[in-house]
Amino acid sequence: MNPVQLQLKAFASMVAMGLFIGLTFDLYRAWRSIARPGRLTTTVGDFLVWLVLTPTVFTIMLISNGVDLRAYVFVGVFLGIGVYLRFLTRTMVVLWRRFLVVSGKAFRWLGKVMGWPFRLLAFLLRWPLGLCSLLLWHLWRGIKWITRPARVLMKKILRFSRRPPPPVGD
Repeated sequence: MNPVQLQLKAFASMVAMGLFIGLTFDLYRAWRSIARPGRLTTTVGDFLVWLVLTPTVFTIMLISNGVDLRAYVFVGVFLGIGVYLRFLTRTMVVLWRRFLVVSGKAFRWLGKVMGWPFRLLAFLLRWPLGLCSLLLWHLWRGIKWITRPARVLMKKILRFSRRPPPPVGD
């Protein structure tokens, strides 16, 4: 390929990268509109989004034009982001929100289905384990009643052993 074709290919990949950046950012915006995170979570989320996007952008630039920074690279990225923001962002935020809501419901349903055997096991073991617990509690109360004189005696011995020795007379 001649250099003009390589530059056009790199320009097209930079426009696609701008569209990808806009798409990823809209996914994050949709998540934030659903989750309503606090200030700290938003800051961490912003950092994570750019932590994911930076190596992705660098990799696409490396593959498309060998990280050769020229003006058309920036023009292509900003053109892609501009086209995305102008024509696609409203639709994509709605679609991302729907996707996140539906996938959240699907994950909750899947969690309920996968947790069903554990809830059944807990329900079946509730009576036997409850009876064992009650029996152990009554045994413990009986042991405490039987050992009370020994515990009182031990407390008196310990209290007596902690007293300072009497002063020696002059």
